[in-house]
Amino acid sequence: MAKKNKDSHYCKVCGEHKASEKFSGKGHSTHICKACSSLPVERHNELMRMRAIEQIDSKFYVPREDLDKLNRYSKDKRYPEAAEYAQDVYNSVMERIKALK
Repeated sequence: MAKKNKDSHYCKVCGEHKASEKFSGKGHSTHICKACSSLPVERHNELMRMRAIEQIDSKFYVPREDLDKLNRYSKDKRYPEAAEYAQDVYNSVMERIKALK
């Protein structure tokens, strides 16, 4: 197994591993890089929501709570891009469930 790269930090908003210099003092502890911390609050929240949707989509088994969360996210009109993405993921997960039956 390969060693983990200890020289980089993970940004929770953009989902990238970046060098330590790309994070401010508070950014290290909150795991948000300088570029993402300068984004407007709405865009910042939408990107974090999309990252959460990606994590749900990457699971093989999707629990009922996550399905409910996807359904809620798809109906939320504050973040239209994330709502559309959540609806796509919800539909694909439901197709996978139907295919297994």
